[in-house]
Amino acid sequence: MIFSKKSISNSETNINVLVFSGIHGNETSGIEANKKLATQIIKGEIKILRGSLTLVLEANEQAIEKGVREVEKNMNRLFTDNIKNTCYEEARAIDLMKLIRESNYLLDLHSTSGPSIPFAYAEENSLELAKKIGINNIISGWGKLSEKKGNNNIAGDTENYMNKKGGQAITFEAGNHNNPNGAEISYKILLNFLATLGIIEKKYYKIIEGEKTHTKITGYYTAKTNSFKYAIKAENFMRLKKGTLIGYDGGLEVKAEEDMILVMPKKEEIVREGIEVFFKGK
Repeated sequence: MIFSKKSISNSETNINVLVFSGIHGNETSGIEANKKLATQIIKGEIKILRGSLTLVLEANEQAIEKGVREVEKNMNRLFTDNIKNTCYEEARAIDLMKLIRESNYLLDLHSTSGPSIPFAYAEENSLELAKKIGINNIISGWGKLSEKKGNNNIAGDTENYMNKKGGQAITFEAGNHNNPNGAEISYKILLNFLATLGIIEKKYYKIIEGEKTHTKITGYYTAKTNSFKYAIKAENFMRLKKGTLIGYDGGLEVKAEEDMILVMPKKEEIVREGIEVFFKGK
């Protein structure tokens, strides 16, 4: 489901803004926020001041219908120009990449499987924009890490596809899937994003209180078996000392190799061999 609206009172047509929600079908907070905004625009309650705005309300429609993260493949690893069209998610990614190539700015709304405060991914080219829209916790470095040899399993996300095409992109995570305030915070970030770009009136911008942090990803751990168990209550942005026992991968102890920040630890039940379990930050 795609909603698109252009300004009819402004000749500035080179600003094309794109918002995704529902890349993963079980991440509903962004979908709710995106649909709320679309409804308000349709009713004339919020007006588009310049350029164009495209809201992809349900990016992965089949997964959303089934209430699952993905049907066949993780769609947020499929945004590459050499992707094959062999399944639904690949076909859908091909369609969405066309929208990205036609846009200058992208906000991709998500939520996390594990415990987490709200945060965003933003690379250096979009870091100032992320700060301006009021995101308190920002992670950088995913793009550079995904481009390193042997790291293909974390490449192919929407944000870095937009960055490679010369635009600016931010991936916002509204905390855990079950965060009761997830839709509300996603909506605030969405309005702040559009108000900062001048797409809607500045009066919709809301200050978001909280400590500001910036974490840089330095690496990640990939599961060696289908049986990973945490030895700690793993939470996003948890600070760990060198030598801390993080978990057990089959019979192998997994420890912090240096002082680090635990980033995006996946829930044990969805970890499989070859899947990234957590990222390392500093």
